[in-house]
Amino acid sequence: MEFRRIVTGHDASGKSVIVRDDQVSPTTLMQAPGFEAYELWSEKGVRLIEHSSGTPGAPRFFPEEDEIIVRFCVFPPESASRPDIDLEKTIQDTERRYPGMLKHFDPKAPGMHATDSVDFGFVISGEIELELDSGQAVSLKPGCCVVQTGTWHAWRNRSGKPAVMAFILAGAKRRSKKASA
Repeated sequence: MEFRRIVTGHDASGKSVIVRDDQVSPTTLMQAPGFEAYELWSEKGVRLIEHSSGTPGAPRFFPEEDEIIVRFCVFPPESASRPDIDLEKTIQDTERRYPGMLKHFDPKAPGMHATDSVDFGFVISGEIELELDSGQAVSLKPGCCVVQTGTWHAWRNRSGKPAVMAFILAGAKRRSKKASA
């Protein structure tokens, strides 16, 4: 099986960029033929992000500084979007289900969001695209892992089929309060 690791970071101007995109080689053990461990990320100590996203903390959907959240997400294809949806009702429903979630999103760039967290996203099934605020984008399929380091990003499912991802979100503290947007 192949596993791909994509790590995001920031360029000198504060824009989100891909800083690493590589295949992860397995560690094998002689005493256990067939065992393979793919080491994707290890970090010890306080997690620090390069700079602030300019958004206040939102409890529960995105983690607080000392919190870790693990979840699966199903992303429907963009073709399933409903243009007739009532925006005000949608906002109210989102705030009821995930208080504070929308504070992390850029209202001028649909779907684009950033959090004070280091997020690990694993594509389980389907295909999805990771888009960054720099305009850079990368297509992902099962076996890909994205390490999101507090960068502005959006998930785009243009495949026509649902995409399933598993996420581990680890709340973090930003190195400074410089806004990236």
